Amino acid sequence: MSAGISGDVDGAAEALEPIWAIPGDHRITGILVRAAQVRRYLSQPVFHGAHLPTQLRERIEDFTRASAPYQLGNHQLAVEA
Repeated sequence: MSAGISGDVDGAAEALEPIWAIPGDHRITGILVRAAQVRRYLSQPVFHGAHLPTQLRERIEDFTRASAPYQLGNHQLAVEA
């Protein structure tokens, strides 16, 4: 994932912008997997304490919680995917 973001958190925030509008029932595994990859990348120690990475991680978690797999009780798929 680091090659995709290349340490550019502002670019990551901009790239993530379109996904926030995806309805929960359309948040399929592929989208959730990619969002989880970004969240893991932003969880690196280098980003600890930084406002934007923290905000993005929280938003990704909220995005995942509102997904159909998570709402249907498949938290493993939604969170670990």
